[in-house]
Amino acid sequence: MSRTVDRGAGLAAPLLVLASALVAIAGAFLGSGALGGTPIQDAAGGWLDEDSTPLAPASGAFRIWSLIYLGLLAYSVWQLLPAQRGAGRQRQLRPWAVVAMLLNAAWIWVVQAGWLGMSLIVIVVLLAVLARIFVLLVRTRPNGTADEIITDGTFGLYFGWVTIATVANTAAVLAAAGFDGFGLPVPVVASPV
Repeated sequence: MSRTVDRGAGLAAPLLVLASALVAIAGAFLGSGALGGTPIQDAAGGWLDEDSTPLAPASGAFRIWSLIYLGLLAYSVWQLLPAQRGAGRQRQLRPWAVVAMLLNAAWIWVVQAGWLGMSLIVIVVLLAVLARIFVLLVRTRPNGTADEIITDGTFGLYFGWVTIATVANTAAVLAAAGFDGFGLPVPVVASPV
């Protein structure tokens, strides 16, 4: 378990985390249709809409992103605090957190560009990065209850939702490619998921 703290740690890496969170949040605004973007459900030929495939989450499920983005912002501020800035746990987590948030923004940009197949590649890589974050969080002790809620809670929720979103994205790519589930009824095709 890692709990070392270097109080003299610099600000560059923590500020990069904050900047990455702001990029991810800006991407979310773009993906919502604000800032001139196309809403995700209408982008990429509509294949990510709630009724595009039997495995697409209902539109209300996407409200979870507000909580995820709020958590990412809270985490970004939390890890900037002097007590967290030099914490070994945060030093291990920061590069992965930056990559995850930038991949999140990249996924939105790729969908906005209409590149459904590329969106699957991006989300699978994002899922792998979040899995790595999950492993790091399990292997290190939180620096108190606030760290557990802000860091573990945020990235646990993020990892869980991206896992579901990866299944939905995969189903959308397969449906767009004309895959019909080998003619099997939807419950049979969806049951392994």
